[in-house]
Amino acid sequence: MKKILILITIVFSRLSFAQTAQDIDQLYSSFDESHPAVAAAVIHKGKVIYQKAFGSTHLDHGIPATIDTKFQIGGLSKHFTAFAIYLLESQGKIAFDDDIRIYLPELPQYKKTITIHHLLSQTSGLPDFWTLKNIAGWHRDDVFTQTHAMGIIQKMKPAFDPGDQYIYSNTDQLLLAQIISKVSNMSYSKFMDQELFKPLKMDNTVVLDNFEQFIPNTAASYEPTQNGFQRSALNYGIVGPTNIYTSVSDLTKWELNMIDPKIGSKELVAKLYTHAQLNNGETMDALFGRLTMAQQLYHLERGVPNYYQTGTLGGYASSIFKFIDSEFTTIVLSSGIPYSGYLGMRTAYMFLEDQFTEPERIDFMKLKTKKLSNKQFEEYAGTYWNAKSGYSRTITLKNDTLRYVRGNSESTILPLGKDQFQMISFGDEKVMVSFESTEDSKRMLVTIGDSDPVYAERKTSISYSNEELEAFTGTYLCKPLDVVYQFIVEDGRLVAKNIRVGTIRFTPISNNLFESDQWFFGGIQFRKNGSQTEGFTLSQEEVPSLWFEKISS
Repeated sequence: MKKILILITIVFSRLSFAQTAQDIDQLYSSFDESHPAVAAAVIHKGKVIYQKAFGSTHLDHGIPATIDTKFQIGGLSKHFTAFAIYLLESQGKIAFDDDIRIYLPELPQYKKTITIHHLLSQTSGLPDFWTLKNIAGWHRDDVFTQTHAMGIIQKMKPAFDPGDQYIYSNTDQLLLAQIISKVSNMSYSKFMDQELFKPLKMDNTVVLDNFEQFIPNTAASYEPTQNGFQRSALNYGIVGPTNIYTSVSDLTKWELNMIDPKIGSKELVAKLYTHAQLNNGETMDALFGRLTMAQQLYHLERGVPNYYQTGTLGGYASSIFKFIDSEFTTIVLSSGIPYSGYLGMRTAYMFLEDQFTEPERIDFMKLKTKKLSNKQFEEYAGTYWNAKSGYSRTITLKNDTLRYVRGNSESTILPLGKDQFQMISFGDEKVMVSFESTEDSKRMLVTIGDSDPVYAERKTSISYSNEELEAFTGTYLCKPLDVVYQFIVEDGRLVAKNIRVGTIRFTPISNNLFESDQWFFGGIQFRKNGSQTEGFTLSQEEVPSLWFEKISS
């Protein structure tokens, strides 16, 4: 009888999986030969239970994608860099407390020592070189190499004492790659191939450190447009934070090694999954997850612990979601959609439907809201400024409801209690908006799920006449980047012009404070000496403080 029950269970499980596999196939049904390539895999209890590819690697030739097709995985490369550093540490070749200048003496002498651990925890304070690249006027399609990036990094100072704060910065991973190369006495690409990829027989995985190198069996990079797809060139020779090309079949080999290590050890893997910490012991719980030493994010997905990572570059989008408690992993690689994570998460919902403790979508009709008058709503209205990231958010009253406005989009926020609101969103994440008041100011706190709150302070609105804006005009120089912007008044607005960047437009937030219309330029705070403008400080999420000196009127 027991054998019969076991047999029935096995048959039922196979039938159940067969149906789920069909459901996954249906999820990818729109990715036919006229669509850029997509590849997906599922690992459950240490076994690959689904692996398939869809679409075409080259639309002009109609070459079908396979599970061995290579994709650029962008930010997923950071995980491999972290693993390699931990491998060197386990071999006694480096120590996490080592000053990085032991290996990279070409870096300047900093006031406070930056260690390898600071790079791994992304707390070095060094600004993100990708953002600096944009500020300096490099175009997305420009050739940009490791040497170019190091040239920028060498001129930068930490924005804070190492370990005190956190910047999700590509600079730290690039420097880790440089250390791997110095310690191993070989190129980063050769080390990764020799020490990680070949031993695991990841034959379809390669590091592209020369952008002109031809990689066979690779899905071309496409970006969707209103008229179809267009090719998206990638001229980057950057390694560490990006530029690993791999296939979905190879990534399953890698993830199986994380479960049962052949390279490294279970102790090493356990260390990778520890949560990164600041000097004061606090973890870095950004809006979309808590940073781990594996350069992946920890997050409760509908109540279930999930380690995940996504990467986008050009037309490529990659994602990995790991529900470790359920021994379940989804992998999706693509070459023509802006974000692949929704496909991986939909797959997880199919398999783990009974394990999620929270609904896939929040039923806002069931929320217990508190009725407030328009007069009470108006107490929260205004423009709120996030000084760290250099952007504003507006709370406005519209049709008897409060709206949270960011750029051209807005969301309703529902009152739950005194100073407590919940945003109407279209997913499972609880987005909470709360307010705190002091004698002379009010600030807004936004949290997503179990993240730390993001603070923004309400500012008194200000407007400038053309004559008043003229006080900010002139030529401004950022010496470390060797870039100049010309500020003028155009159509009643303060704008900055650069021959490479083009025109950046500014909106006044408060006295001497402006918000730009470009993500990389953030906000700027002018500094004055009497009536004379001395310069401004640019603040952006990955570049907390960058000084521009006024050199002429």
